Amino acid sequence: MARTPSPMRCNHPTTELRGTVTLQRGCYYEQSCEIDDPNTTRDCDGAELRISGEYSVNIKKNGDRAVVRNCYIIGSRGIAVRTRNTARNGETPDDVRALAASDVVLENLYISSDEHVGVHLLPHTVGVTVRNSILTGNSSSGIYMSPYGKNHRIINNEISNNGHTKPDGVPRIGWYRREGIAIDATSEHLIENNDITGNAFGGILLYKNCWEHAADNPGSRPRTEHASNNIIRNNRFGDQPFGIWVASRQSRDLRQMNCGDPTPYNNPIRTNSVFHPTYSNYPSAYTEGYVFSLYNVSIWPDFAEENVIQNNLFEEHSRGGIRVEDDETEVTGNLFIGDFDYIFVGAPFRARLENKPILDTNISNNSFHSPQGETFPNRLALIPDEHLRTILLDNYRACDDGNGGYMRHGVHIDVPVPANASSNCTNFIRICNDGTLGNPVPPPGCGMSNPDAGTSSPDAGITMDAGTPNMEELDGGAEDASVEPADAGVAPTTTDANSSAMMDSGLMSSTADAGVGSSTEGDDRVIAPAVESPSCASALSSDSSMLFILLGLLLWLKPRARD
Repeated sequence: MARTPSPMRCNHPTTELRGTVTLQRGCYYEQSCEIDDPNTTRDCDGAELRISGEYSVNIKKNGDRAVVRNCYIIGSRGIAVRTRNTARNGETPDDVRALAASDVVLENLYISSDEHVGVHLLPHTVGVTVRNSILTGNSSSGIYMSPYGKNHRIINNEISNNGHTKPDGVPRIGWYRREGIAIDATSEHLIENNDITGNAFGGILLYKNCWEHAADNPGSRPRTEHASNNIIRNNRFGDQPFGIWVASRQSRDLRQMNCGDPTPYNNPIRTNSVFHPTYSNYPSAYTEGYVFSLYNVSIWPDFAEENVIQNNLFEEHSRGGIRVEDDETEVTGNLFIGDFDYIFVGAPFRARLENKPILDTNISNNSFHSPQGETFPNRLALIPDEHLRTILLDNYRACDDGNGGYMRHGVHIDVPVPANASSNCTNFIRICNDGTLGNPVPPPGCGMSNPDAGTSSPDAGITMDAGTPNMEELDGGAEDASVEPADAGVAPTTTDANSSAMMDSGLMSSTADAGVGSSTEGDDRVIAPAVESPSCASALSSDSSMLFILLGLLLWLKPRARD
């Protein structure tokens, strides 16, 4: 999408759009527009929208299959998708969602709003897709998902440097800094293949608003649903305090929010009576400025359970990659690069004052590279007595890919076929195994023209370690149970006898060996040793012996019968 360096001011004859409306390239427009008719497309064709004080584009409840594309939106309030905000006369949230526009697409946009959010998906909206766009430098969040929304798709966007300044240009500080994507009491969304970096407070924050300013803001509404069952996968996070924060208001001081929700806590609370001594060891334990102080705080519970964080890349974060403060979060297949707190699990007020530790966090099949050589557990902040039934399983070192990056354990790179190999393969592969690239081998399904031509078996050069690095650390330096290669660099697979252990902190771990079964990411299948079958020659030899015995017995019996 090309942008004209010095566009001229143009006007469009109407602000209520129907059908396909294409703006003039090389122009900027100061008119907002409204879409409340099905199958309406606004194609800016590279034109700029410079609207002050209101949303550039408002998509209303009748705007089914509306499309907005190819726009530069500068300085306005971005794009809003809306339906009716509240339920009436006994309606359920599902009843109101049924009124919302469906299959709305926002694509190929550049949005930088100095007044508000970039894309505002208002309450009860359903199935909006935001894709292939840049949302940067917005005063508030890049994308704000309001309560009761469902099934939005945020795909292949750059979401960067949002939430740093207020509309008047004054820097945001503390509580008022914002995130790249806000997921507020809304659920079942897919956030995939985005580049989410440099945002003021974090990449993605999931939470349930506590019914802020219930008494002093007539427009404020309670939230009854949670920020749950969202899938966050294949994104890149970096250069911000937190990558993802699950239940981000669970432990934050909300006294300035004048919350209308009930709270089980006897506010205000003295923080020095709650925080575990280990908090001072972890930058990710930071919440506002009170962790190491004696301030009184006011706390409300937060709800963001059953979320999936999968196959993302986390690079340096000043506080932490992922902070988990609600139940059943799945953290699997991610890649952490750097020396920061990869994952925090805990919730001091909930765990210690309500006896409700964080339950069933699954931290498995992740890969990491620590420039300082730290182990995976040493880069975790699992707060004692604040989590229970946490699974820590099969987390391995990443491999240098030779091109300035890192690759996950179990993943392969393609390499040329070795000169001395007689093979019908077009390439060989090298598989990453716990920080080490194996020798070149044929890829699965590609045979050797001459197996004796100087190449090794498909697993050659890969040594299986029976104990994961995290277990060696958690068990106080247990002996390395790896088995040295017996032949051609292939090690037999072994399993530690203590393959499942419950730790005092509520941590469940396993030392099961992670064999390399294929080139698929996250495939840590154990390769069982082959069982040798009896050879054909052995079977024939045994059968021949029985025949000779039977013939001899017949010859001995035959003369006695004639007598």
